[in-house]
Amino acid sequence: MDKVVGRLNQTRLNWWQAFKQGVNLKGYNYYKPPPELKYRYPAPGSAPLDPVDHPNLYKKHWKTPYRESPYNI
Repeated sequence: MDKVVGRLNQTRLNWWQAFKQGVNLKGYNYYKPPPELKYRYPAPGSAPLDPVDHPNLYKKHWKTPYRESPYNI
């Protein structure tokens, strides 16, 4: 009986794999987010806080209000 159940499970798995291969789009390129959206992908907080992306964290007087800062253009 175990052999029959094992063979049934294997057949069911083979049918499922064949179905997934048949539905799969051949040569489909997944969406790649544009580089302008680097602040959304990956999620905020998971990227390093480097000077290029967060210059305000590396300015000398970090308590200067924004209206008086050099970044207010």
